[in-house]
Amino acid sequence: MRQRGETGVNQRIYESILDSIGVVNLASALGAGGGGGTTTPPPTGTGAIAGTVTSGGKTKKAISGASVKCGSGGSGKTGPNGGYTIASVPAGSYSCTASATGYTAKTATVSVTANTTTTANFALR
Repeated sequence: MRQRGETGVNQRIYESILDSIGVVNLASALGAGGGGGTTTPPPTGTGAIAGTVTSGGKTKKAISGASVKCGSGGSGKTGPNGGYTIASVPAGSYSCTASATGYTAKTATVSVTANTTTTANFALR
């Protein structure tokens, strides 16, 4: 590998750019050669998502049989009181959508933390 100053114009341009953003050793920053760069480990553990699905507006009636889908986090259906629970959801962030016949679906971003239940309520119109 060439040392700084032993290269052509293009290499000096790259070095200048790397210096300006604070990268001293590109190989280390990229995790090559056994040193340097770090990565954030993926979230571990599971939690749950729970809440209610109701009709929007003044009435706020429970919607029985509504679907709540949270991508790879899982899905569930509401009971007679409009409540649902999706258990064993891996920690992370999910785009959850509640839908029911005769209503416009609603989507929300839900962040799940291990060993906790995250509340996500939906009011459909």
